[in-house]
Amino acid sequence: MATEAVLEGHYVLGVEGLALLRAGAERRFERVEDRVREIARVAQLLDEGAYSERRDLPEHGVDTGYAGRAESYDDPGNDTVALEEPVVRALLDQMPAGPVLDAACGTGRHMAHLLAAGREVIGVDSSEAMLARAREKLPGADLRRGDLAALPLEDESVSGAVCALALSHLPDMGPAVAELARVLRPGGQIVISKPPSAGDRAAGLARGLRRRGGQTVDDPRAPAPSRRVPQRLHRRRSRGACLP
Repeated sequence: MATEAVLEGHYVLGVEGLALLRAGAERRFERVEDRVREIARVAQLLDEGAYSERRDLPEHGVDTGYAGRAESYDDPGNDTVALEEPVVRALLDQMPAGPVLDAACGTGRHMAHLLAAGREVIGVDSSEAMLARAREKLPGADLRRGDLAALPLEDESVSGAVCALALSHLPDMGPAVAELARVLRPGGQIVISKPPSAGDRAAGLARGLRRRGGQTVDDPRAPAPSRRVPQRLHRRRSRGACLP
């Protein structure tokens, strides 16, 4: 059946597809087969009943989306955060002395870890709703509203930076990477993490970092399937890691 609209059935197929990918990532292969059977069933019903009804899919910007998630963002059950957090924090614990930037800090989850370790931290985020949650959690913390492509920091003002689960939202990562390099001191370190679904774009990020004089190395702490991390971000030989 040809259609020029998104149907309720298409939406269900999309959700089932995400569930299939999640089951595969968790190596729960019996659930993969369940999802495949359900997708096949729904695909046969697109011209019947509720599955054939039109569904509106409004587009929301990143800030609007996070404004709606700010209150619940720190709730348990976020598998991506659970996978990413211990790996990133182990890298943050190795950062050189000096101030650290948490770029796209959100509700301040990595910032809280750094502050608890006695580090000087600057948090920057474009979402006022996420910053408001961070201010509730971290009274007195240095939190600033700003864009990844125009960070509100001076050149070479931090010895380390973390940008967690954020660059994949950008249509072009280049300006944000350039800004991270701009504010980093010589010899500083950057840690970048991405959601597993951003694999292709992360590969482009790695290529971009290598064009800035970077290299790729294996990091055994990075979760499978990808363990390639771009290192030494720019000509000042600052170091970085991009985790899947």
